[in-house]
Amino acid sequence: MNLETNGAWALLGASIENVKKVNVVNCAILMYTPATHVMGEKFPKPAWAIIIPSKNIEEGFVDHSAYVNYLRSIGFKVEPELYDMKDVVKAANDNEVIDWSRIISN
Repeated sequence: MNLETNGAWALLGASIENVKKVNVVNCAILMYTPATHVMGEKFPKPAWAIIIPSKNIEEGFVDHSAYVNYLRSIGFKVEPELYDMKDVVKAANDNEVIDWSRIISN
């Protein structure tokens, strides 16, 4: 997923690839990847992303505490659980609408 807004990661030409965990909470897409690409180079560190399409927000973090702090700054009281992508894909294939509360993370 190429980032398109004017956020810092988009300006660096970052993309989110190989997403392993995800959740959608209050219209925010939350993702985790063990590695991503910045300026065309593979960045071999874990990364977290927060995307809120309705607000044109696309933020990426290579520091978990910065990710959690940003979540708090936009109104999250606790860090939401992220679900294994395989479980999300299975839930999407089995249903027209994903019931996020029924996905069990491994």
